[in-house]
Amino acid sequence: GLPWVFTVHSDDPLFWTVAQATRVKRAKGSFVAVSGHIAQLLRDQQLDRQPRVIPYGVPLSASTTGYGDQPFKVVYSGRITEEQKRISLVLQAMALACESDGRIECWLIGDGPEAAASKAWVEQRGLADRIRFAGRLDVVEVRRRVGAFQAILLMSDYEGLGISLLEAMTCGVVPVVRGMPPVTEFVKNEETGVVVNASPEQAAQAILRLLAEPSLWSRCSQGARAMVANEYSEEI
Repeated sequence: GLPWVFTVHSDDPLFWTVAQATRVKRAKGSFVAVSGHIAQLLRDQQLDRQPRVIPYGVPLSASTTGYGDQPFKVVYSGRITEEQKRISLVLQAMALACESDGRIECWLIGDGPEAAASKAWVEQRGLADRIRFAGRLDVVEVRRRVGAFQAILLMSDYEGLGISLLEAMTCGVVPVVRGMPPVTEFVKNEETGVVVNASPEQAAQAILRLLAEPSLWSRCSQGARAMVANEYSEEI
């Protein structure tokens, strides 16, 4: 009989199963959504007419990255898995970008069920010296390292919010992302990042464009950092 608050922070079916189970008790409880997208899903499913939207906050970085093309460094940060994260699309996009321009260097931070197969795929493609795997790192180390990159790539099917993107954006790292809610709530095409479809070719072209157009990179980098500071910082 106690009042409750349930934060829905992912599109994972597990959370929605729990949310559906609370239907009969909703008079004594309320939902918090970490994005406008999830809040709308709660309304659409008539689980909560007025859910609170409280995004995750990330600490603002004291340092920022800068444009560089010797090399132009691209990172993926997250689980190395096909489910949700579509790691095959990430690898294909990275490979196409690396094969198109020798100045591009890519890193993957994280671990997961497809890590070994992903490394083997990169080796078979002859790109082990251009696409590297850092493995699982703790949060402090991820935040320290990510600020050394120029772009971050995400090709997921869905996200609850996109913490890895926000942590990179606070350093001025430019996101190249598959267009999906709720990521498009804070990645605005050619303003705070570059939005692409599910095609690895288009993602690779976006990376190449950021490399070739420093003015576009600088605009998106500044916009990304401002977006996090104004709407997604821990203070906010």
